[in-house]
Amino acid sequence: MTKRLSLLPLLFALLFAGLFPWAGAHAQDYPNKPIRFIYPYPAGGSGDNIMRLVADMLGPELGGSVYVENRPGASGVVGTRTVAESAPDGYTLGLTSNGTHAAVMSLVKNPGYDPLKNFTHIGLFASLPWMLVVPAQQPFQSVNDLVAWARANPGKLTMSHYSSSSRVLVHMLQTASKVQLTEVPYKAPGQVITDLIGGQLQAAFLPMEIAMAQAAGGKMRVLGAASEKRQPGAPQVPTIAEQLPGVALTSWMGMGAPAGLPPDVTTKLQSALTRVLNKPEFRERLQKLSGDVLINTPAQIHARIREEMAMWAKFAKEAGVQPE
Repeated sequence: MTKRLSLLPLLFALLFAGLFPWAGAHAQDYPNKPIRFIYPYPAGGSGDNIMRLVADMLGPELGGSVYVENRPGASGVVGTRTVAESAPDGYTLGLTSNGTHAAVMSLVKNPGYDPLKNFTHIGLFASLPWMLVVPAQQPFQSVNDLVAWARANPGKLTMSHYSSSSRVLVHMLQTASKVQLTEVPYKAPGQVITDLIGGQLQAAFLPMEIAMAQAAGGKMRVLGAASEKRQPGAPQVPTIAEQLPGVALTSWMGMGAPAGLPPDVTTKLQSALTRVLNKPEFRERLQKLSGDVLINTPAQIHARIREEMAMWAKFAKEAGVQPE
């Protein structure tokens, strides 16, 4: 009787393997079909280009193919929710970012997902600095010049914002400098650029790629980088914090999957992404897109999201922002 009972665990294991041939062997044959990498914003721009760079280089590391699918809508909520609701099989990945996994909890009433509970966080891969710019015809040569003029002319400094990150940066600048300014909301950077050049706006925060291109064309002047350190792609630009402490926020991009992703598939994705991030070619191409490599463990990502959710909650309360 004892011998028969001792065989039961083995028999159950064999039966389980027969009924579920994928059990315990998922990573060995993964991937055996294309993997979609959802970008919850429209095509074009530095973020989309970086996603495609990661996808192109990740595929060969996994021994398969990865393609980017644009799923815009509701400031990134639609595409991100699609990822959260997909099967946790490793064939649907999605962008994680400040907007989709931190600001969303303070700016959207019901996004339909929890940034921590509904995702398996694979890793971060890029940070994107913001630059404070003014039209070239403006006399401001530094952040201090801009702040001094704003203090002398309360409410007359017009600044735009068109995203969650640019919105909180305007608030940070106003709070740190204790100036009164006029915020002008936009939906996309294109009209911001047009109105800056046309003189309808006096200052704005723009992604580094756009800001440096406009400065090179002689249409704008970059006053500072809203980052903790000077950027490798623009070492001549001082950080705003060098002149005005308290203004620093770097957008970040990462890779996530639905919650419940098998541990072996998670490990395979993390290892492949790490190999991509350590390639000199990736770092060079990312820098040309005005990005900087960012590597974090899942625990560090969770801590970062929690910290930024708290920051956004504080901002929403101070600025009187109501979730929409």
